[in-house]
Amino acid sequence: MNSEEYYNWLQKFEKRSTSDDTFTPPLVYDVVLDYVDKHILSLNGKTVERPFYPDGDYQAHAQNYDENTVVIDNPPFSILSKIIDFYLANNIKFFLFAPSLTVFNPMRNRDCTAIIAPAIITYDNGAVVATCFVTNLCGDVRAMTAPTLYNALSSLEKEKPTLPKYQYSPNVLMVNNLFKLCKAGVEFSVSANESVFIRQLDCQKPHKKSLFGGGLLISDNKAKELQAKELQAKEMKIKNNLINWELSDREWAILESLGVNND
Repeated sequence: MNSEEYYNWLQKFEKRSTSDDTFTPPLVYDVVLDYVDKHILSLNGKTVERPFYPDGDYQAHAQNYDENTVVIDNPPFSILSKIIDFYLANNIKFFLFAPSLTVFNPMRNRDCTAIIAPAIITYDNGAVVATCFVTNLCGDVRAMTAPTLYNALSSLEKEKPTLPKYQYSPNVLMVNNLFKLCKAGVEFSVSANESVFIRQLDCQKPHKKSLFGGGLLISDNKAKELQAKELQAKEMKIKNNLINWELSDREWAILESLGVNND
């Protein structure tokens, strides 16, 4: 089989990650739970259910629900309308996560409310989704903003620690350096007698850090050449993104007339 046929064959064995695979971080869920309790419905005496998990059956899960049950969970977005229909038909209280831009879609002809709190949430599988909510706990309200919930969720994203940025000696060559040069169309090579492979710098050992993927310790001459090549790559990148506005013949004629009578 050719490469395309082989690729298509492999796809049969690949488990695809979709927007349905958004596993809610505990801190995010706790914020939502607290908001529901304080601003939507007191959860005192209520049973909160989370039926949405891999290979779970939310309909079978609902067989033991009663009037004190509230579903607060992050459902598969692709079947959100179907889930809402089931809960409404069975008088099950719910407060569900929903994609922000299409949060109105499942509300058509349905007695539920769009809670607008479009925080950017980073889920445990790495998916980054602007998230709102939909519920049947707000009576005849069709849509409402929730700044308190939005601010609480947004603050979680702001509190995430930023990764440190590392700066290395010009004598340390890593694959990422070569990526940038290659993408800019810059030729560069280093020979065996001008380099030695390293996994870790001595200064990194006390911090238990290392060079991700390893690196090369290169000679001073090669380090200087590398710096020059990197400068060339930056200049080429700027040039490629540069729009040069040329002067017209009329404007050149104006320039030629400037200062003529200043003698």
